[in-house]
Amino acid sequence: MAARNWHHVDMYFESSVNFWRFGDSGKYDQNFVLAVSPVIRYPVMTLYNRPLSIEFGIGLALLEDTEFAGKNVSTHYQFEDRLGLVYKLGEANIAMRYIHYSNAGFKSPNPGLDFLSLSYSSKF
Repeated sequence: MAARNWHHVDMYFESSVNFWRFGDSGKYDQNFVLAVSPVIRYPVMTLYNRPLSIEFGIGLALLEDTEFAGKNVSTHYQFEDRLGLVYKLGEANIAMRYIHYSNAGFKSPNPGLDFLSLSYSSKF
């Protein structure tokens, strides 16, 4: 039975360009990030006749600066871990994701950075 359910799994690669900003408008920290991640998405239920899916992935990110929001993350290269819920709206998606960046302990310090993301995406 479980083998038949694998045809519902979607796997894709996502690339992103991120601009992080933290702090007050007069004094803030910013960072530019490029990331690529393989993502696995699996529908867990239907809500208002549309699929709600859980997704997860582990990818790579390149940070412009190794310091952000008062944290020294030590390396420009980080792992990008994600866990999220995605609601499909035809050709578009609304997603809530928890995203964690870490260098996996390759260099200290490694405090990691955590983000919550609300996004809208559409195919074009």
